[in-house]
Amino acid sequence: KELANILMTSVCAPIIEENQFKGLVGVDITLSDIGKIISLIQPFEGSISYVVASNGVIVAHTNKDLIGKSFSETLHTDSDNYKALIKKTIELQNSSFEYRNDSNNRDYYVSLAPIVVDQVTKSWMIGIEAPKDVIMQKANTIFYWSIFIAFIGLVLLYIIIYLIAGKIINPIIL
Repeated sequence: KELANILMTSVCAPIIEENQFKGLVGVDITLSDIGKIISLIQPFEGSISYVVASNGVIVAHTNKDLIGKSFSETLHTDSDNYKALIKKTIELQNSSFEYRNDSNNRDYYVSLAPIVVDQVTKSWMIGIEAPKDVIMQKANTIFYWSIFIAFIGLVLLYIIIYLIAGKIINPIIL
């Protein structure tokens, strides 16, 4: 009775010993627990993560207000691109693309991956959207530091070559 009207999913794995089935171990996870886990996935500042069922309904999302809604109805921009890649992902293929969010004028990188369950032909998917400027910030910092260090290295190399060349040439000139 305490589990009535609570949506759950089961994660199970067979126990096989010496090529013989011995049993099954599994755990039931409520969709609200999956939602809590998904809301914690934020690899970058401002990123969004979600899980979408094979029927297109949002099962878990960083924004809890979107849970239970059709994913395609929540799309504002670039929905054709999304819909094509969602279809690919549900058919067990990874996909990614970039889009510009008109509401905040930021470019986002979107990565979608299927949640594969044994021999299922259609699957759920997990998606992560991250702002490109946040992703590129660290790469750009490393790039600029590399240029600065290379410049300092060239200056030091010039000074060392100048000193060594002077020590070689001075005895010859005198």
